[in-house]
Amino acid sequence: LGQIERQQESLRNTRHIDVRIRGILNSRQMLFADHDLPAQWRSRLNASRSEADLQTFAQAIRERHLPNSVVVDCTATNDPVHLYEKLLASGISIVAANKRANASSQKLYDRLRLAQRRGGSQFLYETNVGAGLPLIGTVHDLNATGDAVHRIEGTLSGTLSYLFNSLKEGTRFSSIVQDAQRRGFTEPDPREDLNGLDVARKLLILARECGYRLELRDITVTPAVPSRFMRARSVKEFLRSLTQLDDWFEQKRKDAARRGMVLRYIASLDHGKADVAVREVDATHPAYGLTGSDVLVAITTKHYAASPLIIRGPGAGADVTAAGVFADILRARDRDR
Repeated sequence: LGQIERQQESLRNTRHIDVRIRGILNSRQMLFADHDLPAQWRSRLNASRSEADLQTFAQAIRERHLPNSVVVDCTATNDPVHLYEKLLASGISIVAANKRANASSQKLYDRLRLAQRRGGSQFLYETNVGAGLPLIGTVHDLNATGDAVHRIEGTLSGTLSYLFNSLKEGTRFSSIVQDAQRRGFTEPDPREDLNGLDVARKLLILARECGYRLELRDITVTPAVPSRFMRARSVKEFLRSLTQLDDWFEQKRKDAARRGMVLRYIASLDHGKADVAVREVDATHPAYGLTGSDVLVAITTKHYAASPLIIRGPGAGADVTAAGVFADILRARDRDR
């Protein structure tokens, strides 16, 4: 919302695009406006007597019959996903940072595309994978133009990238995880990053963009840490237990270094076979030189066979994600995409 507010006047003057925020809903309240939400929308939302209700919110959008309507879902829950099909079939476009719909069942994935076609709406979700990086759109366009995607390989989690990029001589894995949590890089419970499921969901979305009909269960997932550590009763207990892995990770790092390699958490899709796991990569691998929380994806296709197409950049962060969502909002104006 902040990015939209900052760009509204510029868009009107330079591109003749009028973006108006007509309604907003959080986990507690919702607020509507007849023309555009005022600059004081935050205080008005907090003071609103309209309790949050997704069904009521969606019905109000449909009843207003506004041209070029776009619903933006920046949650990480399944609740809004249940509204997607009706909204799309009603001609209302959806921009989703929420990856739950695209990583759900293939049946729902297909129904949403059918609803989109019937309603002449758009379903845009570039930020489902790689925050603001142009990954989804690139894979979609490659597949749509007949350039068959044979292989996708890379790091899809900014959090896990940070952890393994920071694993160097003299560092301890448990300290790196705690540092990442303090910086806000991990989920409140780091196990949600370390179990590999978030990476698997992102890989599933990319696979489906390539035309593969896969379910999440079809992806082989090896957690970044041994599964027994995931069964800790609390986050504090889990973080304490990670000290038991410091020597284990240091030995894995040393063994890899002796072979001229480094450890990375790699997602791989190869002719429809998908897996995510910690891998050793050498200096010829594009992920070898990653730093910070950057992610990288190498895409091998019919046309990019000798040398893969590589996309690299920040894989997480509020600003880059917001920019990606805003770009999708503007793309939603083009009904022919």
